[in-house]
Amino acid sequence: MGIGIKKLAQRINQSFPFCFHDELIFYKPDYFDNPLFMNRLETEYKGAFFNESLVALVPNPVSKIPIKVTFRFQPDPITGKVSFTLSLFEFNLLLLIFLALGLFFKYYQNQLFFYLSIVFGILFYFISIHTSVAGIKKSILQISGTTFDLGELELWKKQQEWMKNELLCPACGEPKNPYSYQCISCGIYFTNPSKEIEKVKVNTTGTENVHYHYNKKNEKNSR
Repeated sequence: MGIGIKKLAQRINQSFPFCFHDELIFYKPDYFDNPLFMNRLETEYKGAFFNESLVALVPNPVSKIPIKVTFRFQPDPITGKVSFTLSLFEFNLLLLIFLALGLFFKYYQNQLFFYLSIVFGILFYFISIHTSVAGIKKSILQISGTTFDLGELELWKKQQEWMKNELLCPACGEPKNPYSYQCISCGIYFTNPSKEIEKVKVNTTGTENVHYHYNKKNEKNSR
């Protein structure tokens, strides 16, 4: 019973409006180093690793309120993917304060301040989330040494090299399956597979060549 309630509480705690999930994918430059990137991210936010995730307190760019952010880095040979989760406890608390303030003004029949409190609280809530996410993404790009534009340029350069190699997928660089018209990684279709399949006719006797001889019957002897 207790374990079930605990798991339910964990699911609720990992979803909006208690948390906000987002991610950033960037194309890695040729000199990119995965461990060095994580070290820079740890230094930037003064966080600590816990279960292969970096946990840090990141101040909001507008209100300077520190919020708990969990980073997880998932690289591949081409891109770096940083997924991060913001704990919205502080923002939720401030939103409730504005809502309570609005109810206070409504109780004393001050409609103007009632609506101003509600609208300002909601705007502050969503602006705080937006600015936090934008600030984190900007910081990640600076630490990674790339930008969205540079990432697209890097991918374009790599695709030019992949297109020269008939054994690689021109879109993602994955080695082609020689017997498939589709990339096993990104799913795009090729005009022709990279290797022709040799077609061999095999019969049920197990021999490659079977010769048939037709002997014309003697109609007189057959009667």
